[in-house]
Amino acid sequence: MQDAFDFTEEDLFANRAGRLSTRQKERLDVYLSIAKKRSQIALIVGVGSVFVLFGIAFFAEPNQFLQALPYLSIAAALYLSIFLAFMIVDFKKLRRLDAREVQTIEGVAHLSSKKLKHGRWTAYYVTIDDIRFQIHRDQCEVFQERARYKIFFMNYPPTHWVLSVERK
Repeated sequence: MQDAFDFTEEDLFANRAGRLSTRQKERLDVYLSIAKKRSQIALIVGVGSVFVLFGIAFFAEPNQFLQALPYLSIAAALYLSIFLAFMIVDFKKLRRLDAREVQTIEGVAHLSSKKLKHGRWTAYYVTIDDIRFQIHRDQCEVFQERARYKIFFMNYPPTHWVLSVERK
């Protein structure tokens, strides 16, 4: 389990106490930094695209701009509302990680997989109670169907961030 999920005894000990190890904190800091920058860039691109949309129309003939303005406004409002909904969801997910709350679930493992992109990729899952974790193939191979496990994780739906795993 340790090799497949890349955790150490120190990580497991800290997770059992309901906290992150120093190593896990460092990994999380790196991930959060990249994810926050990605979200900021996406926000800039989204707002910038609306300015470009209006800019193109603004430099058109004045009469054409006024005729296009209602359609541009509706399109921009729809685009921004959809875009902002995705951004809000992304920021909420990042806030959950930033809280650094270690959660635990214990129960019987159920393994599953799903073919994606016309069979080119396979997604692997382990489900305990109602929580489904997306995992890699090598991680799936270390689990045994119907065996009892305790998973320490951070709530980051839909896949969640698995910190460590122990068999019970």
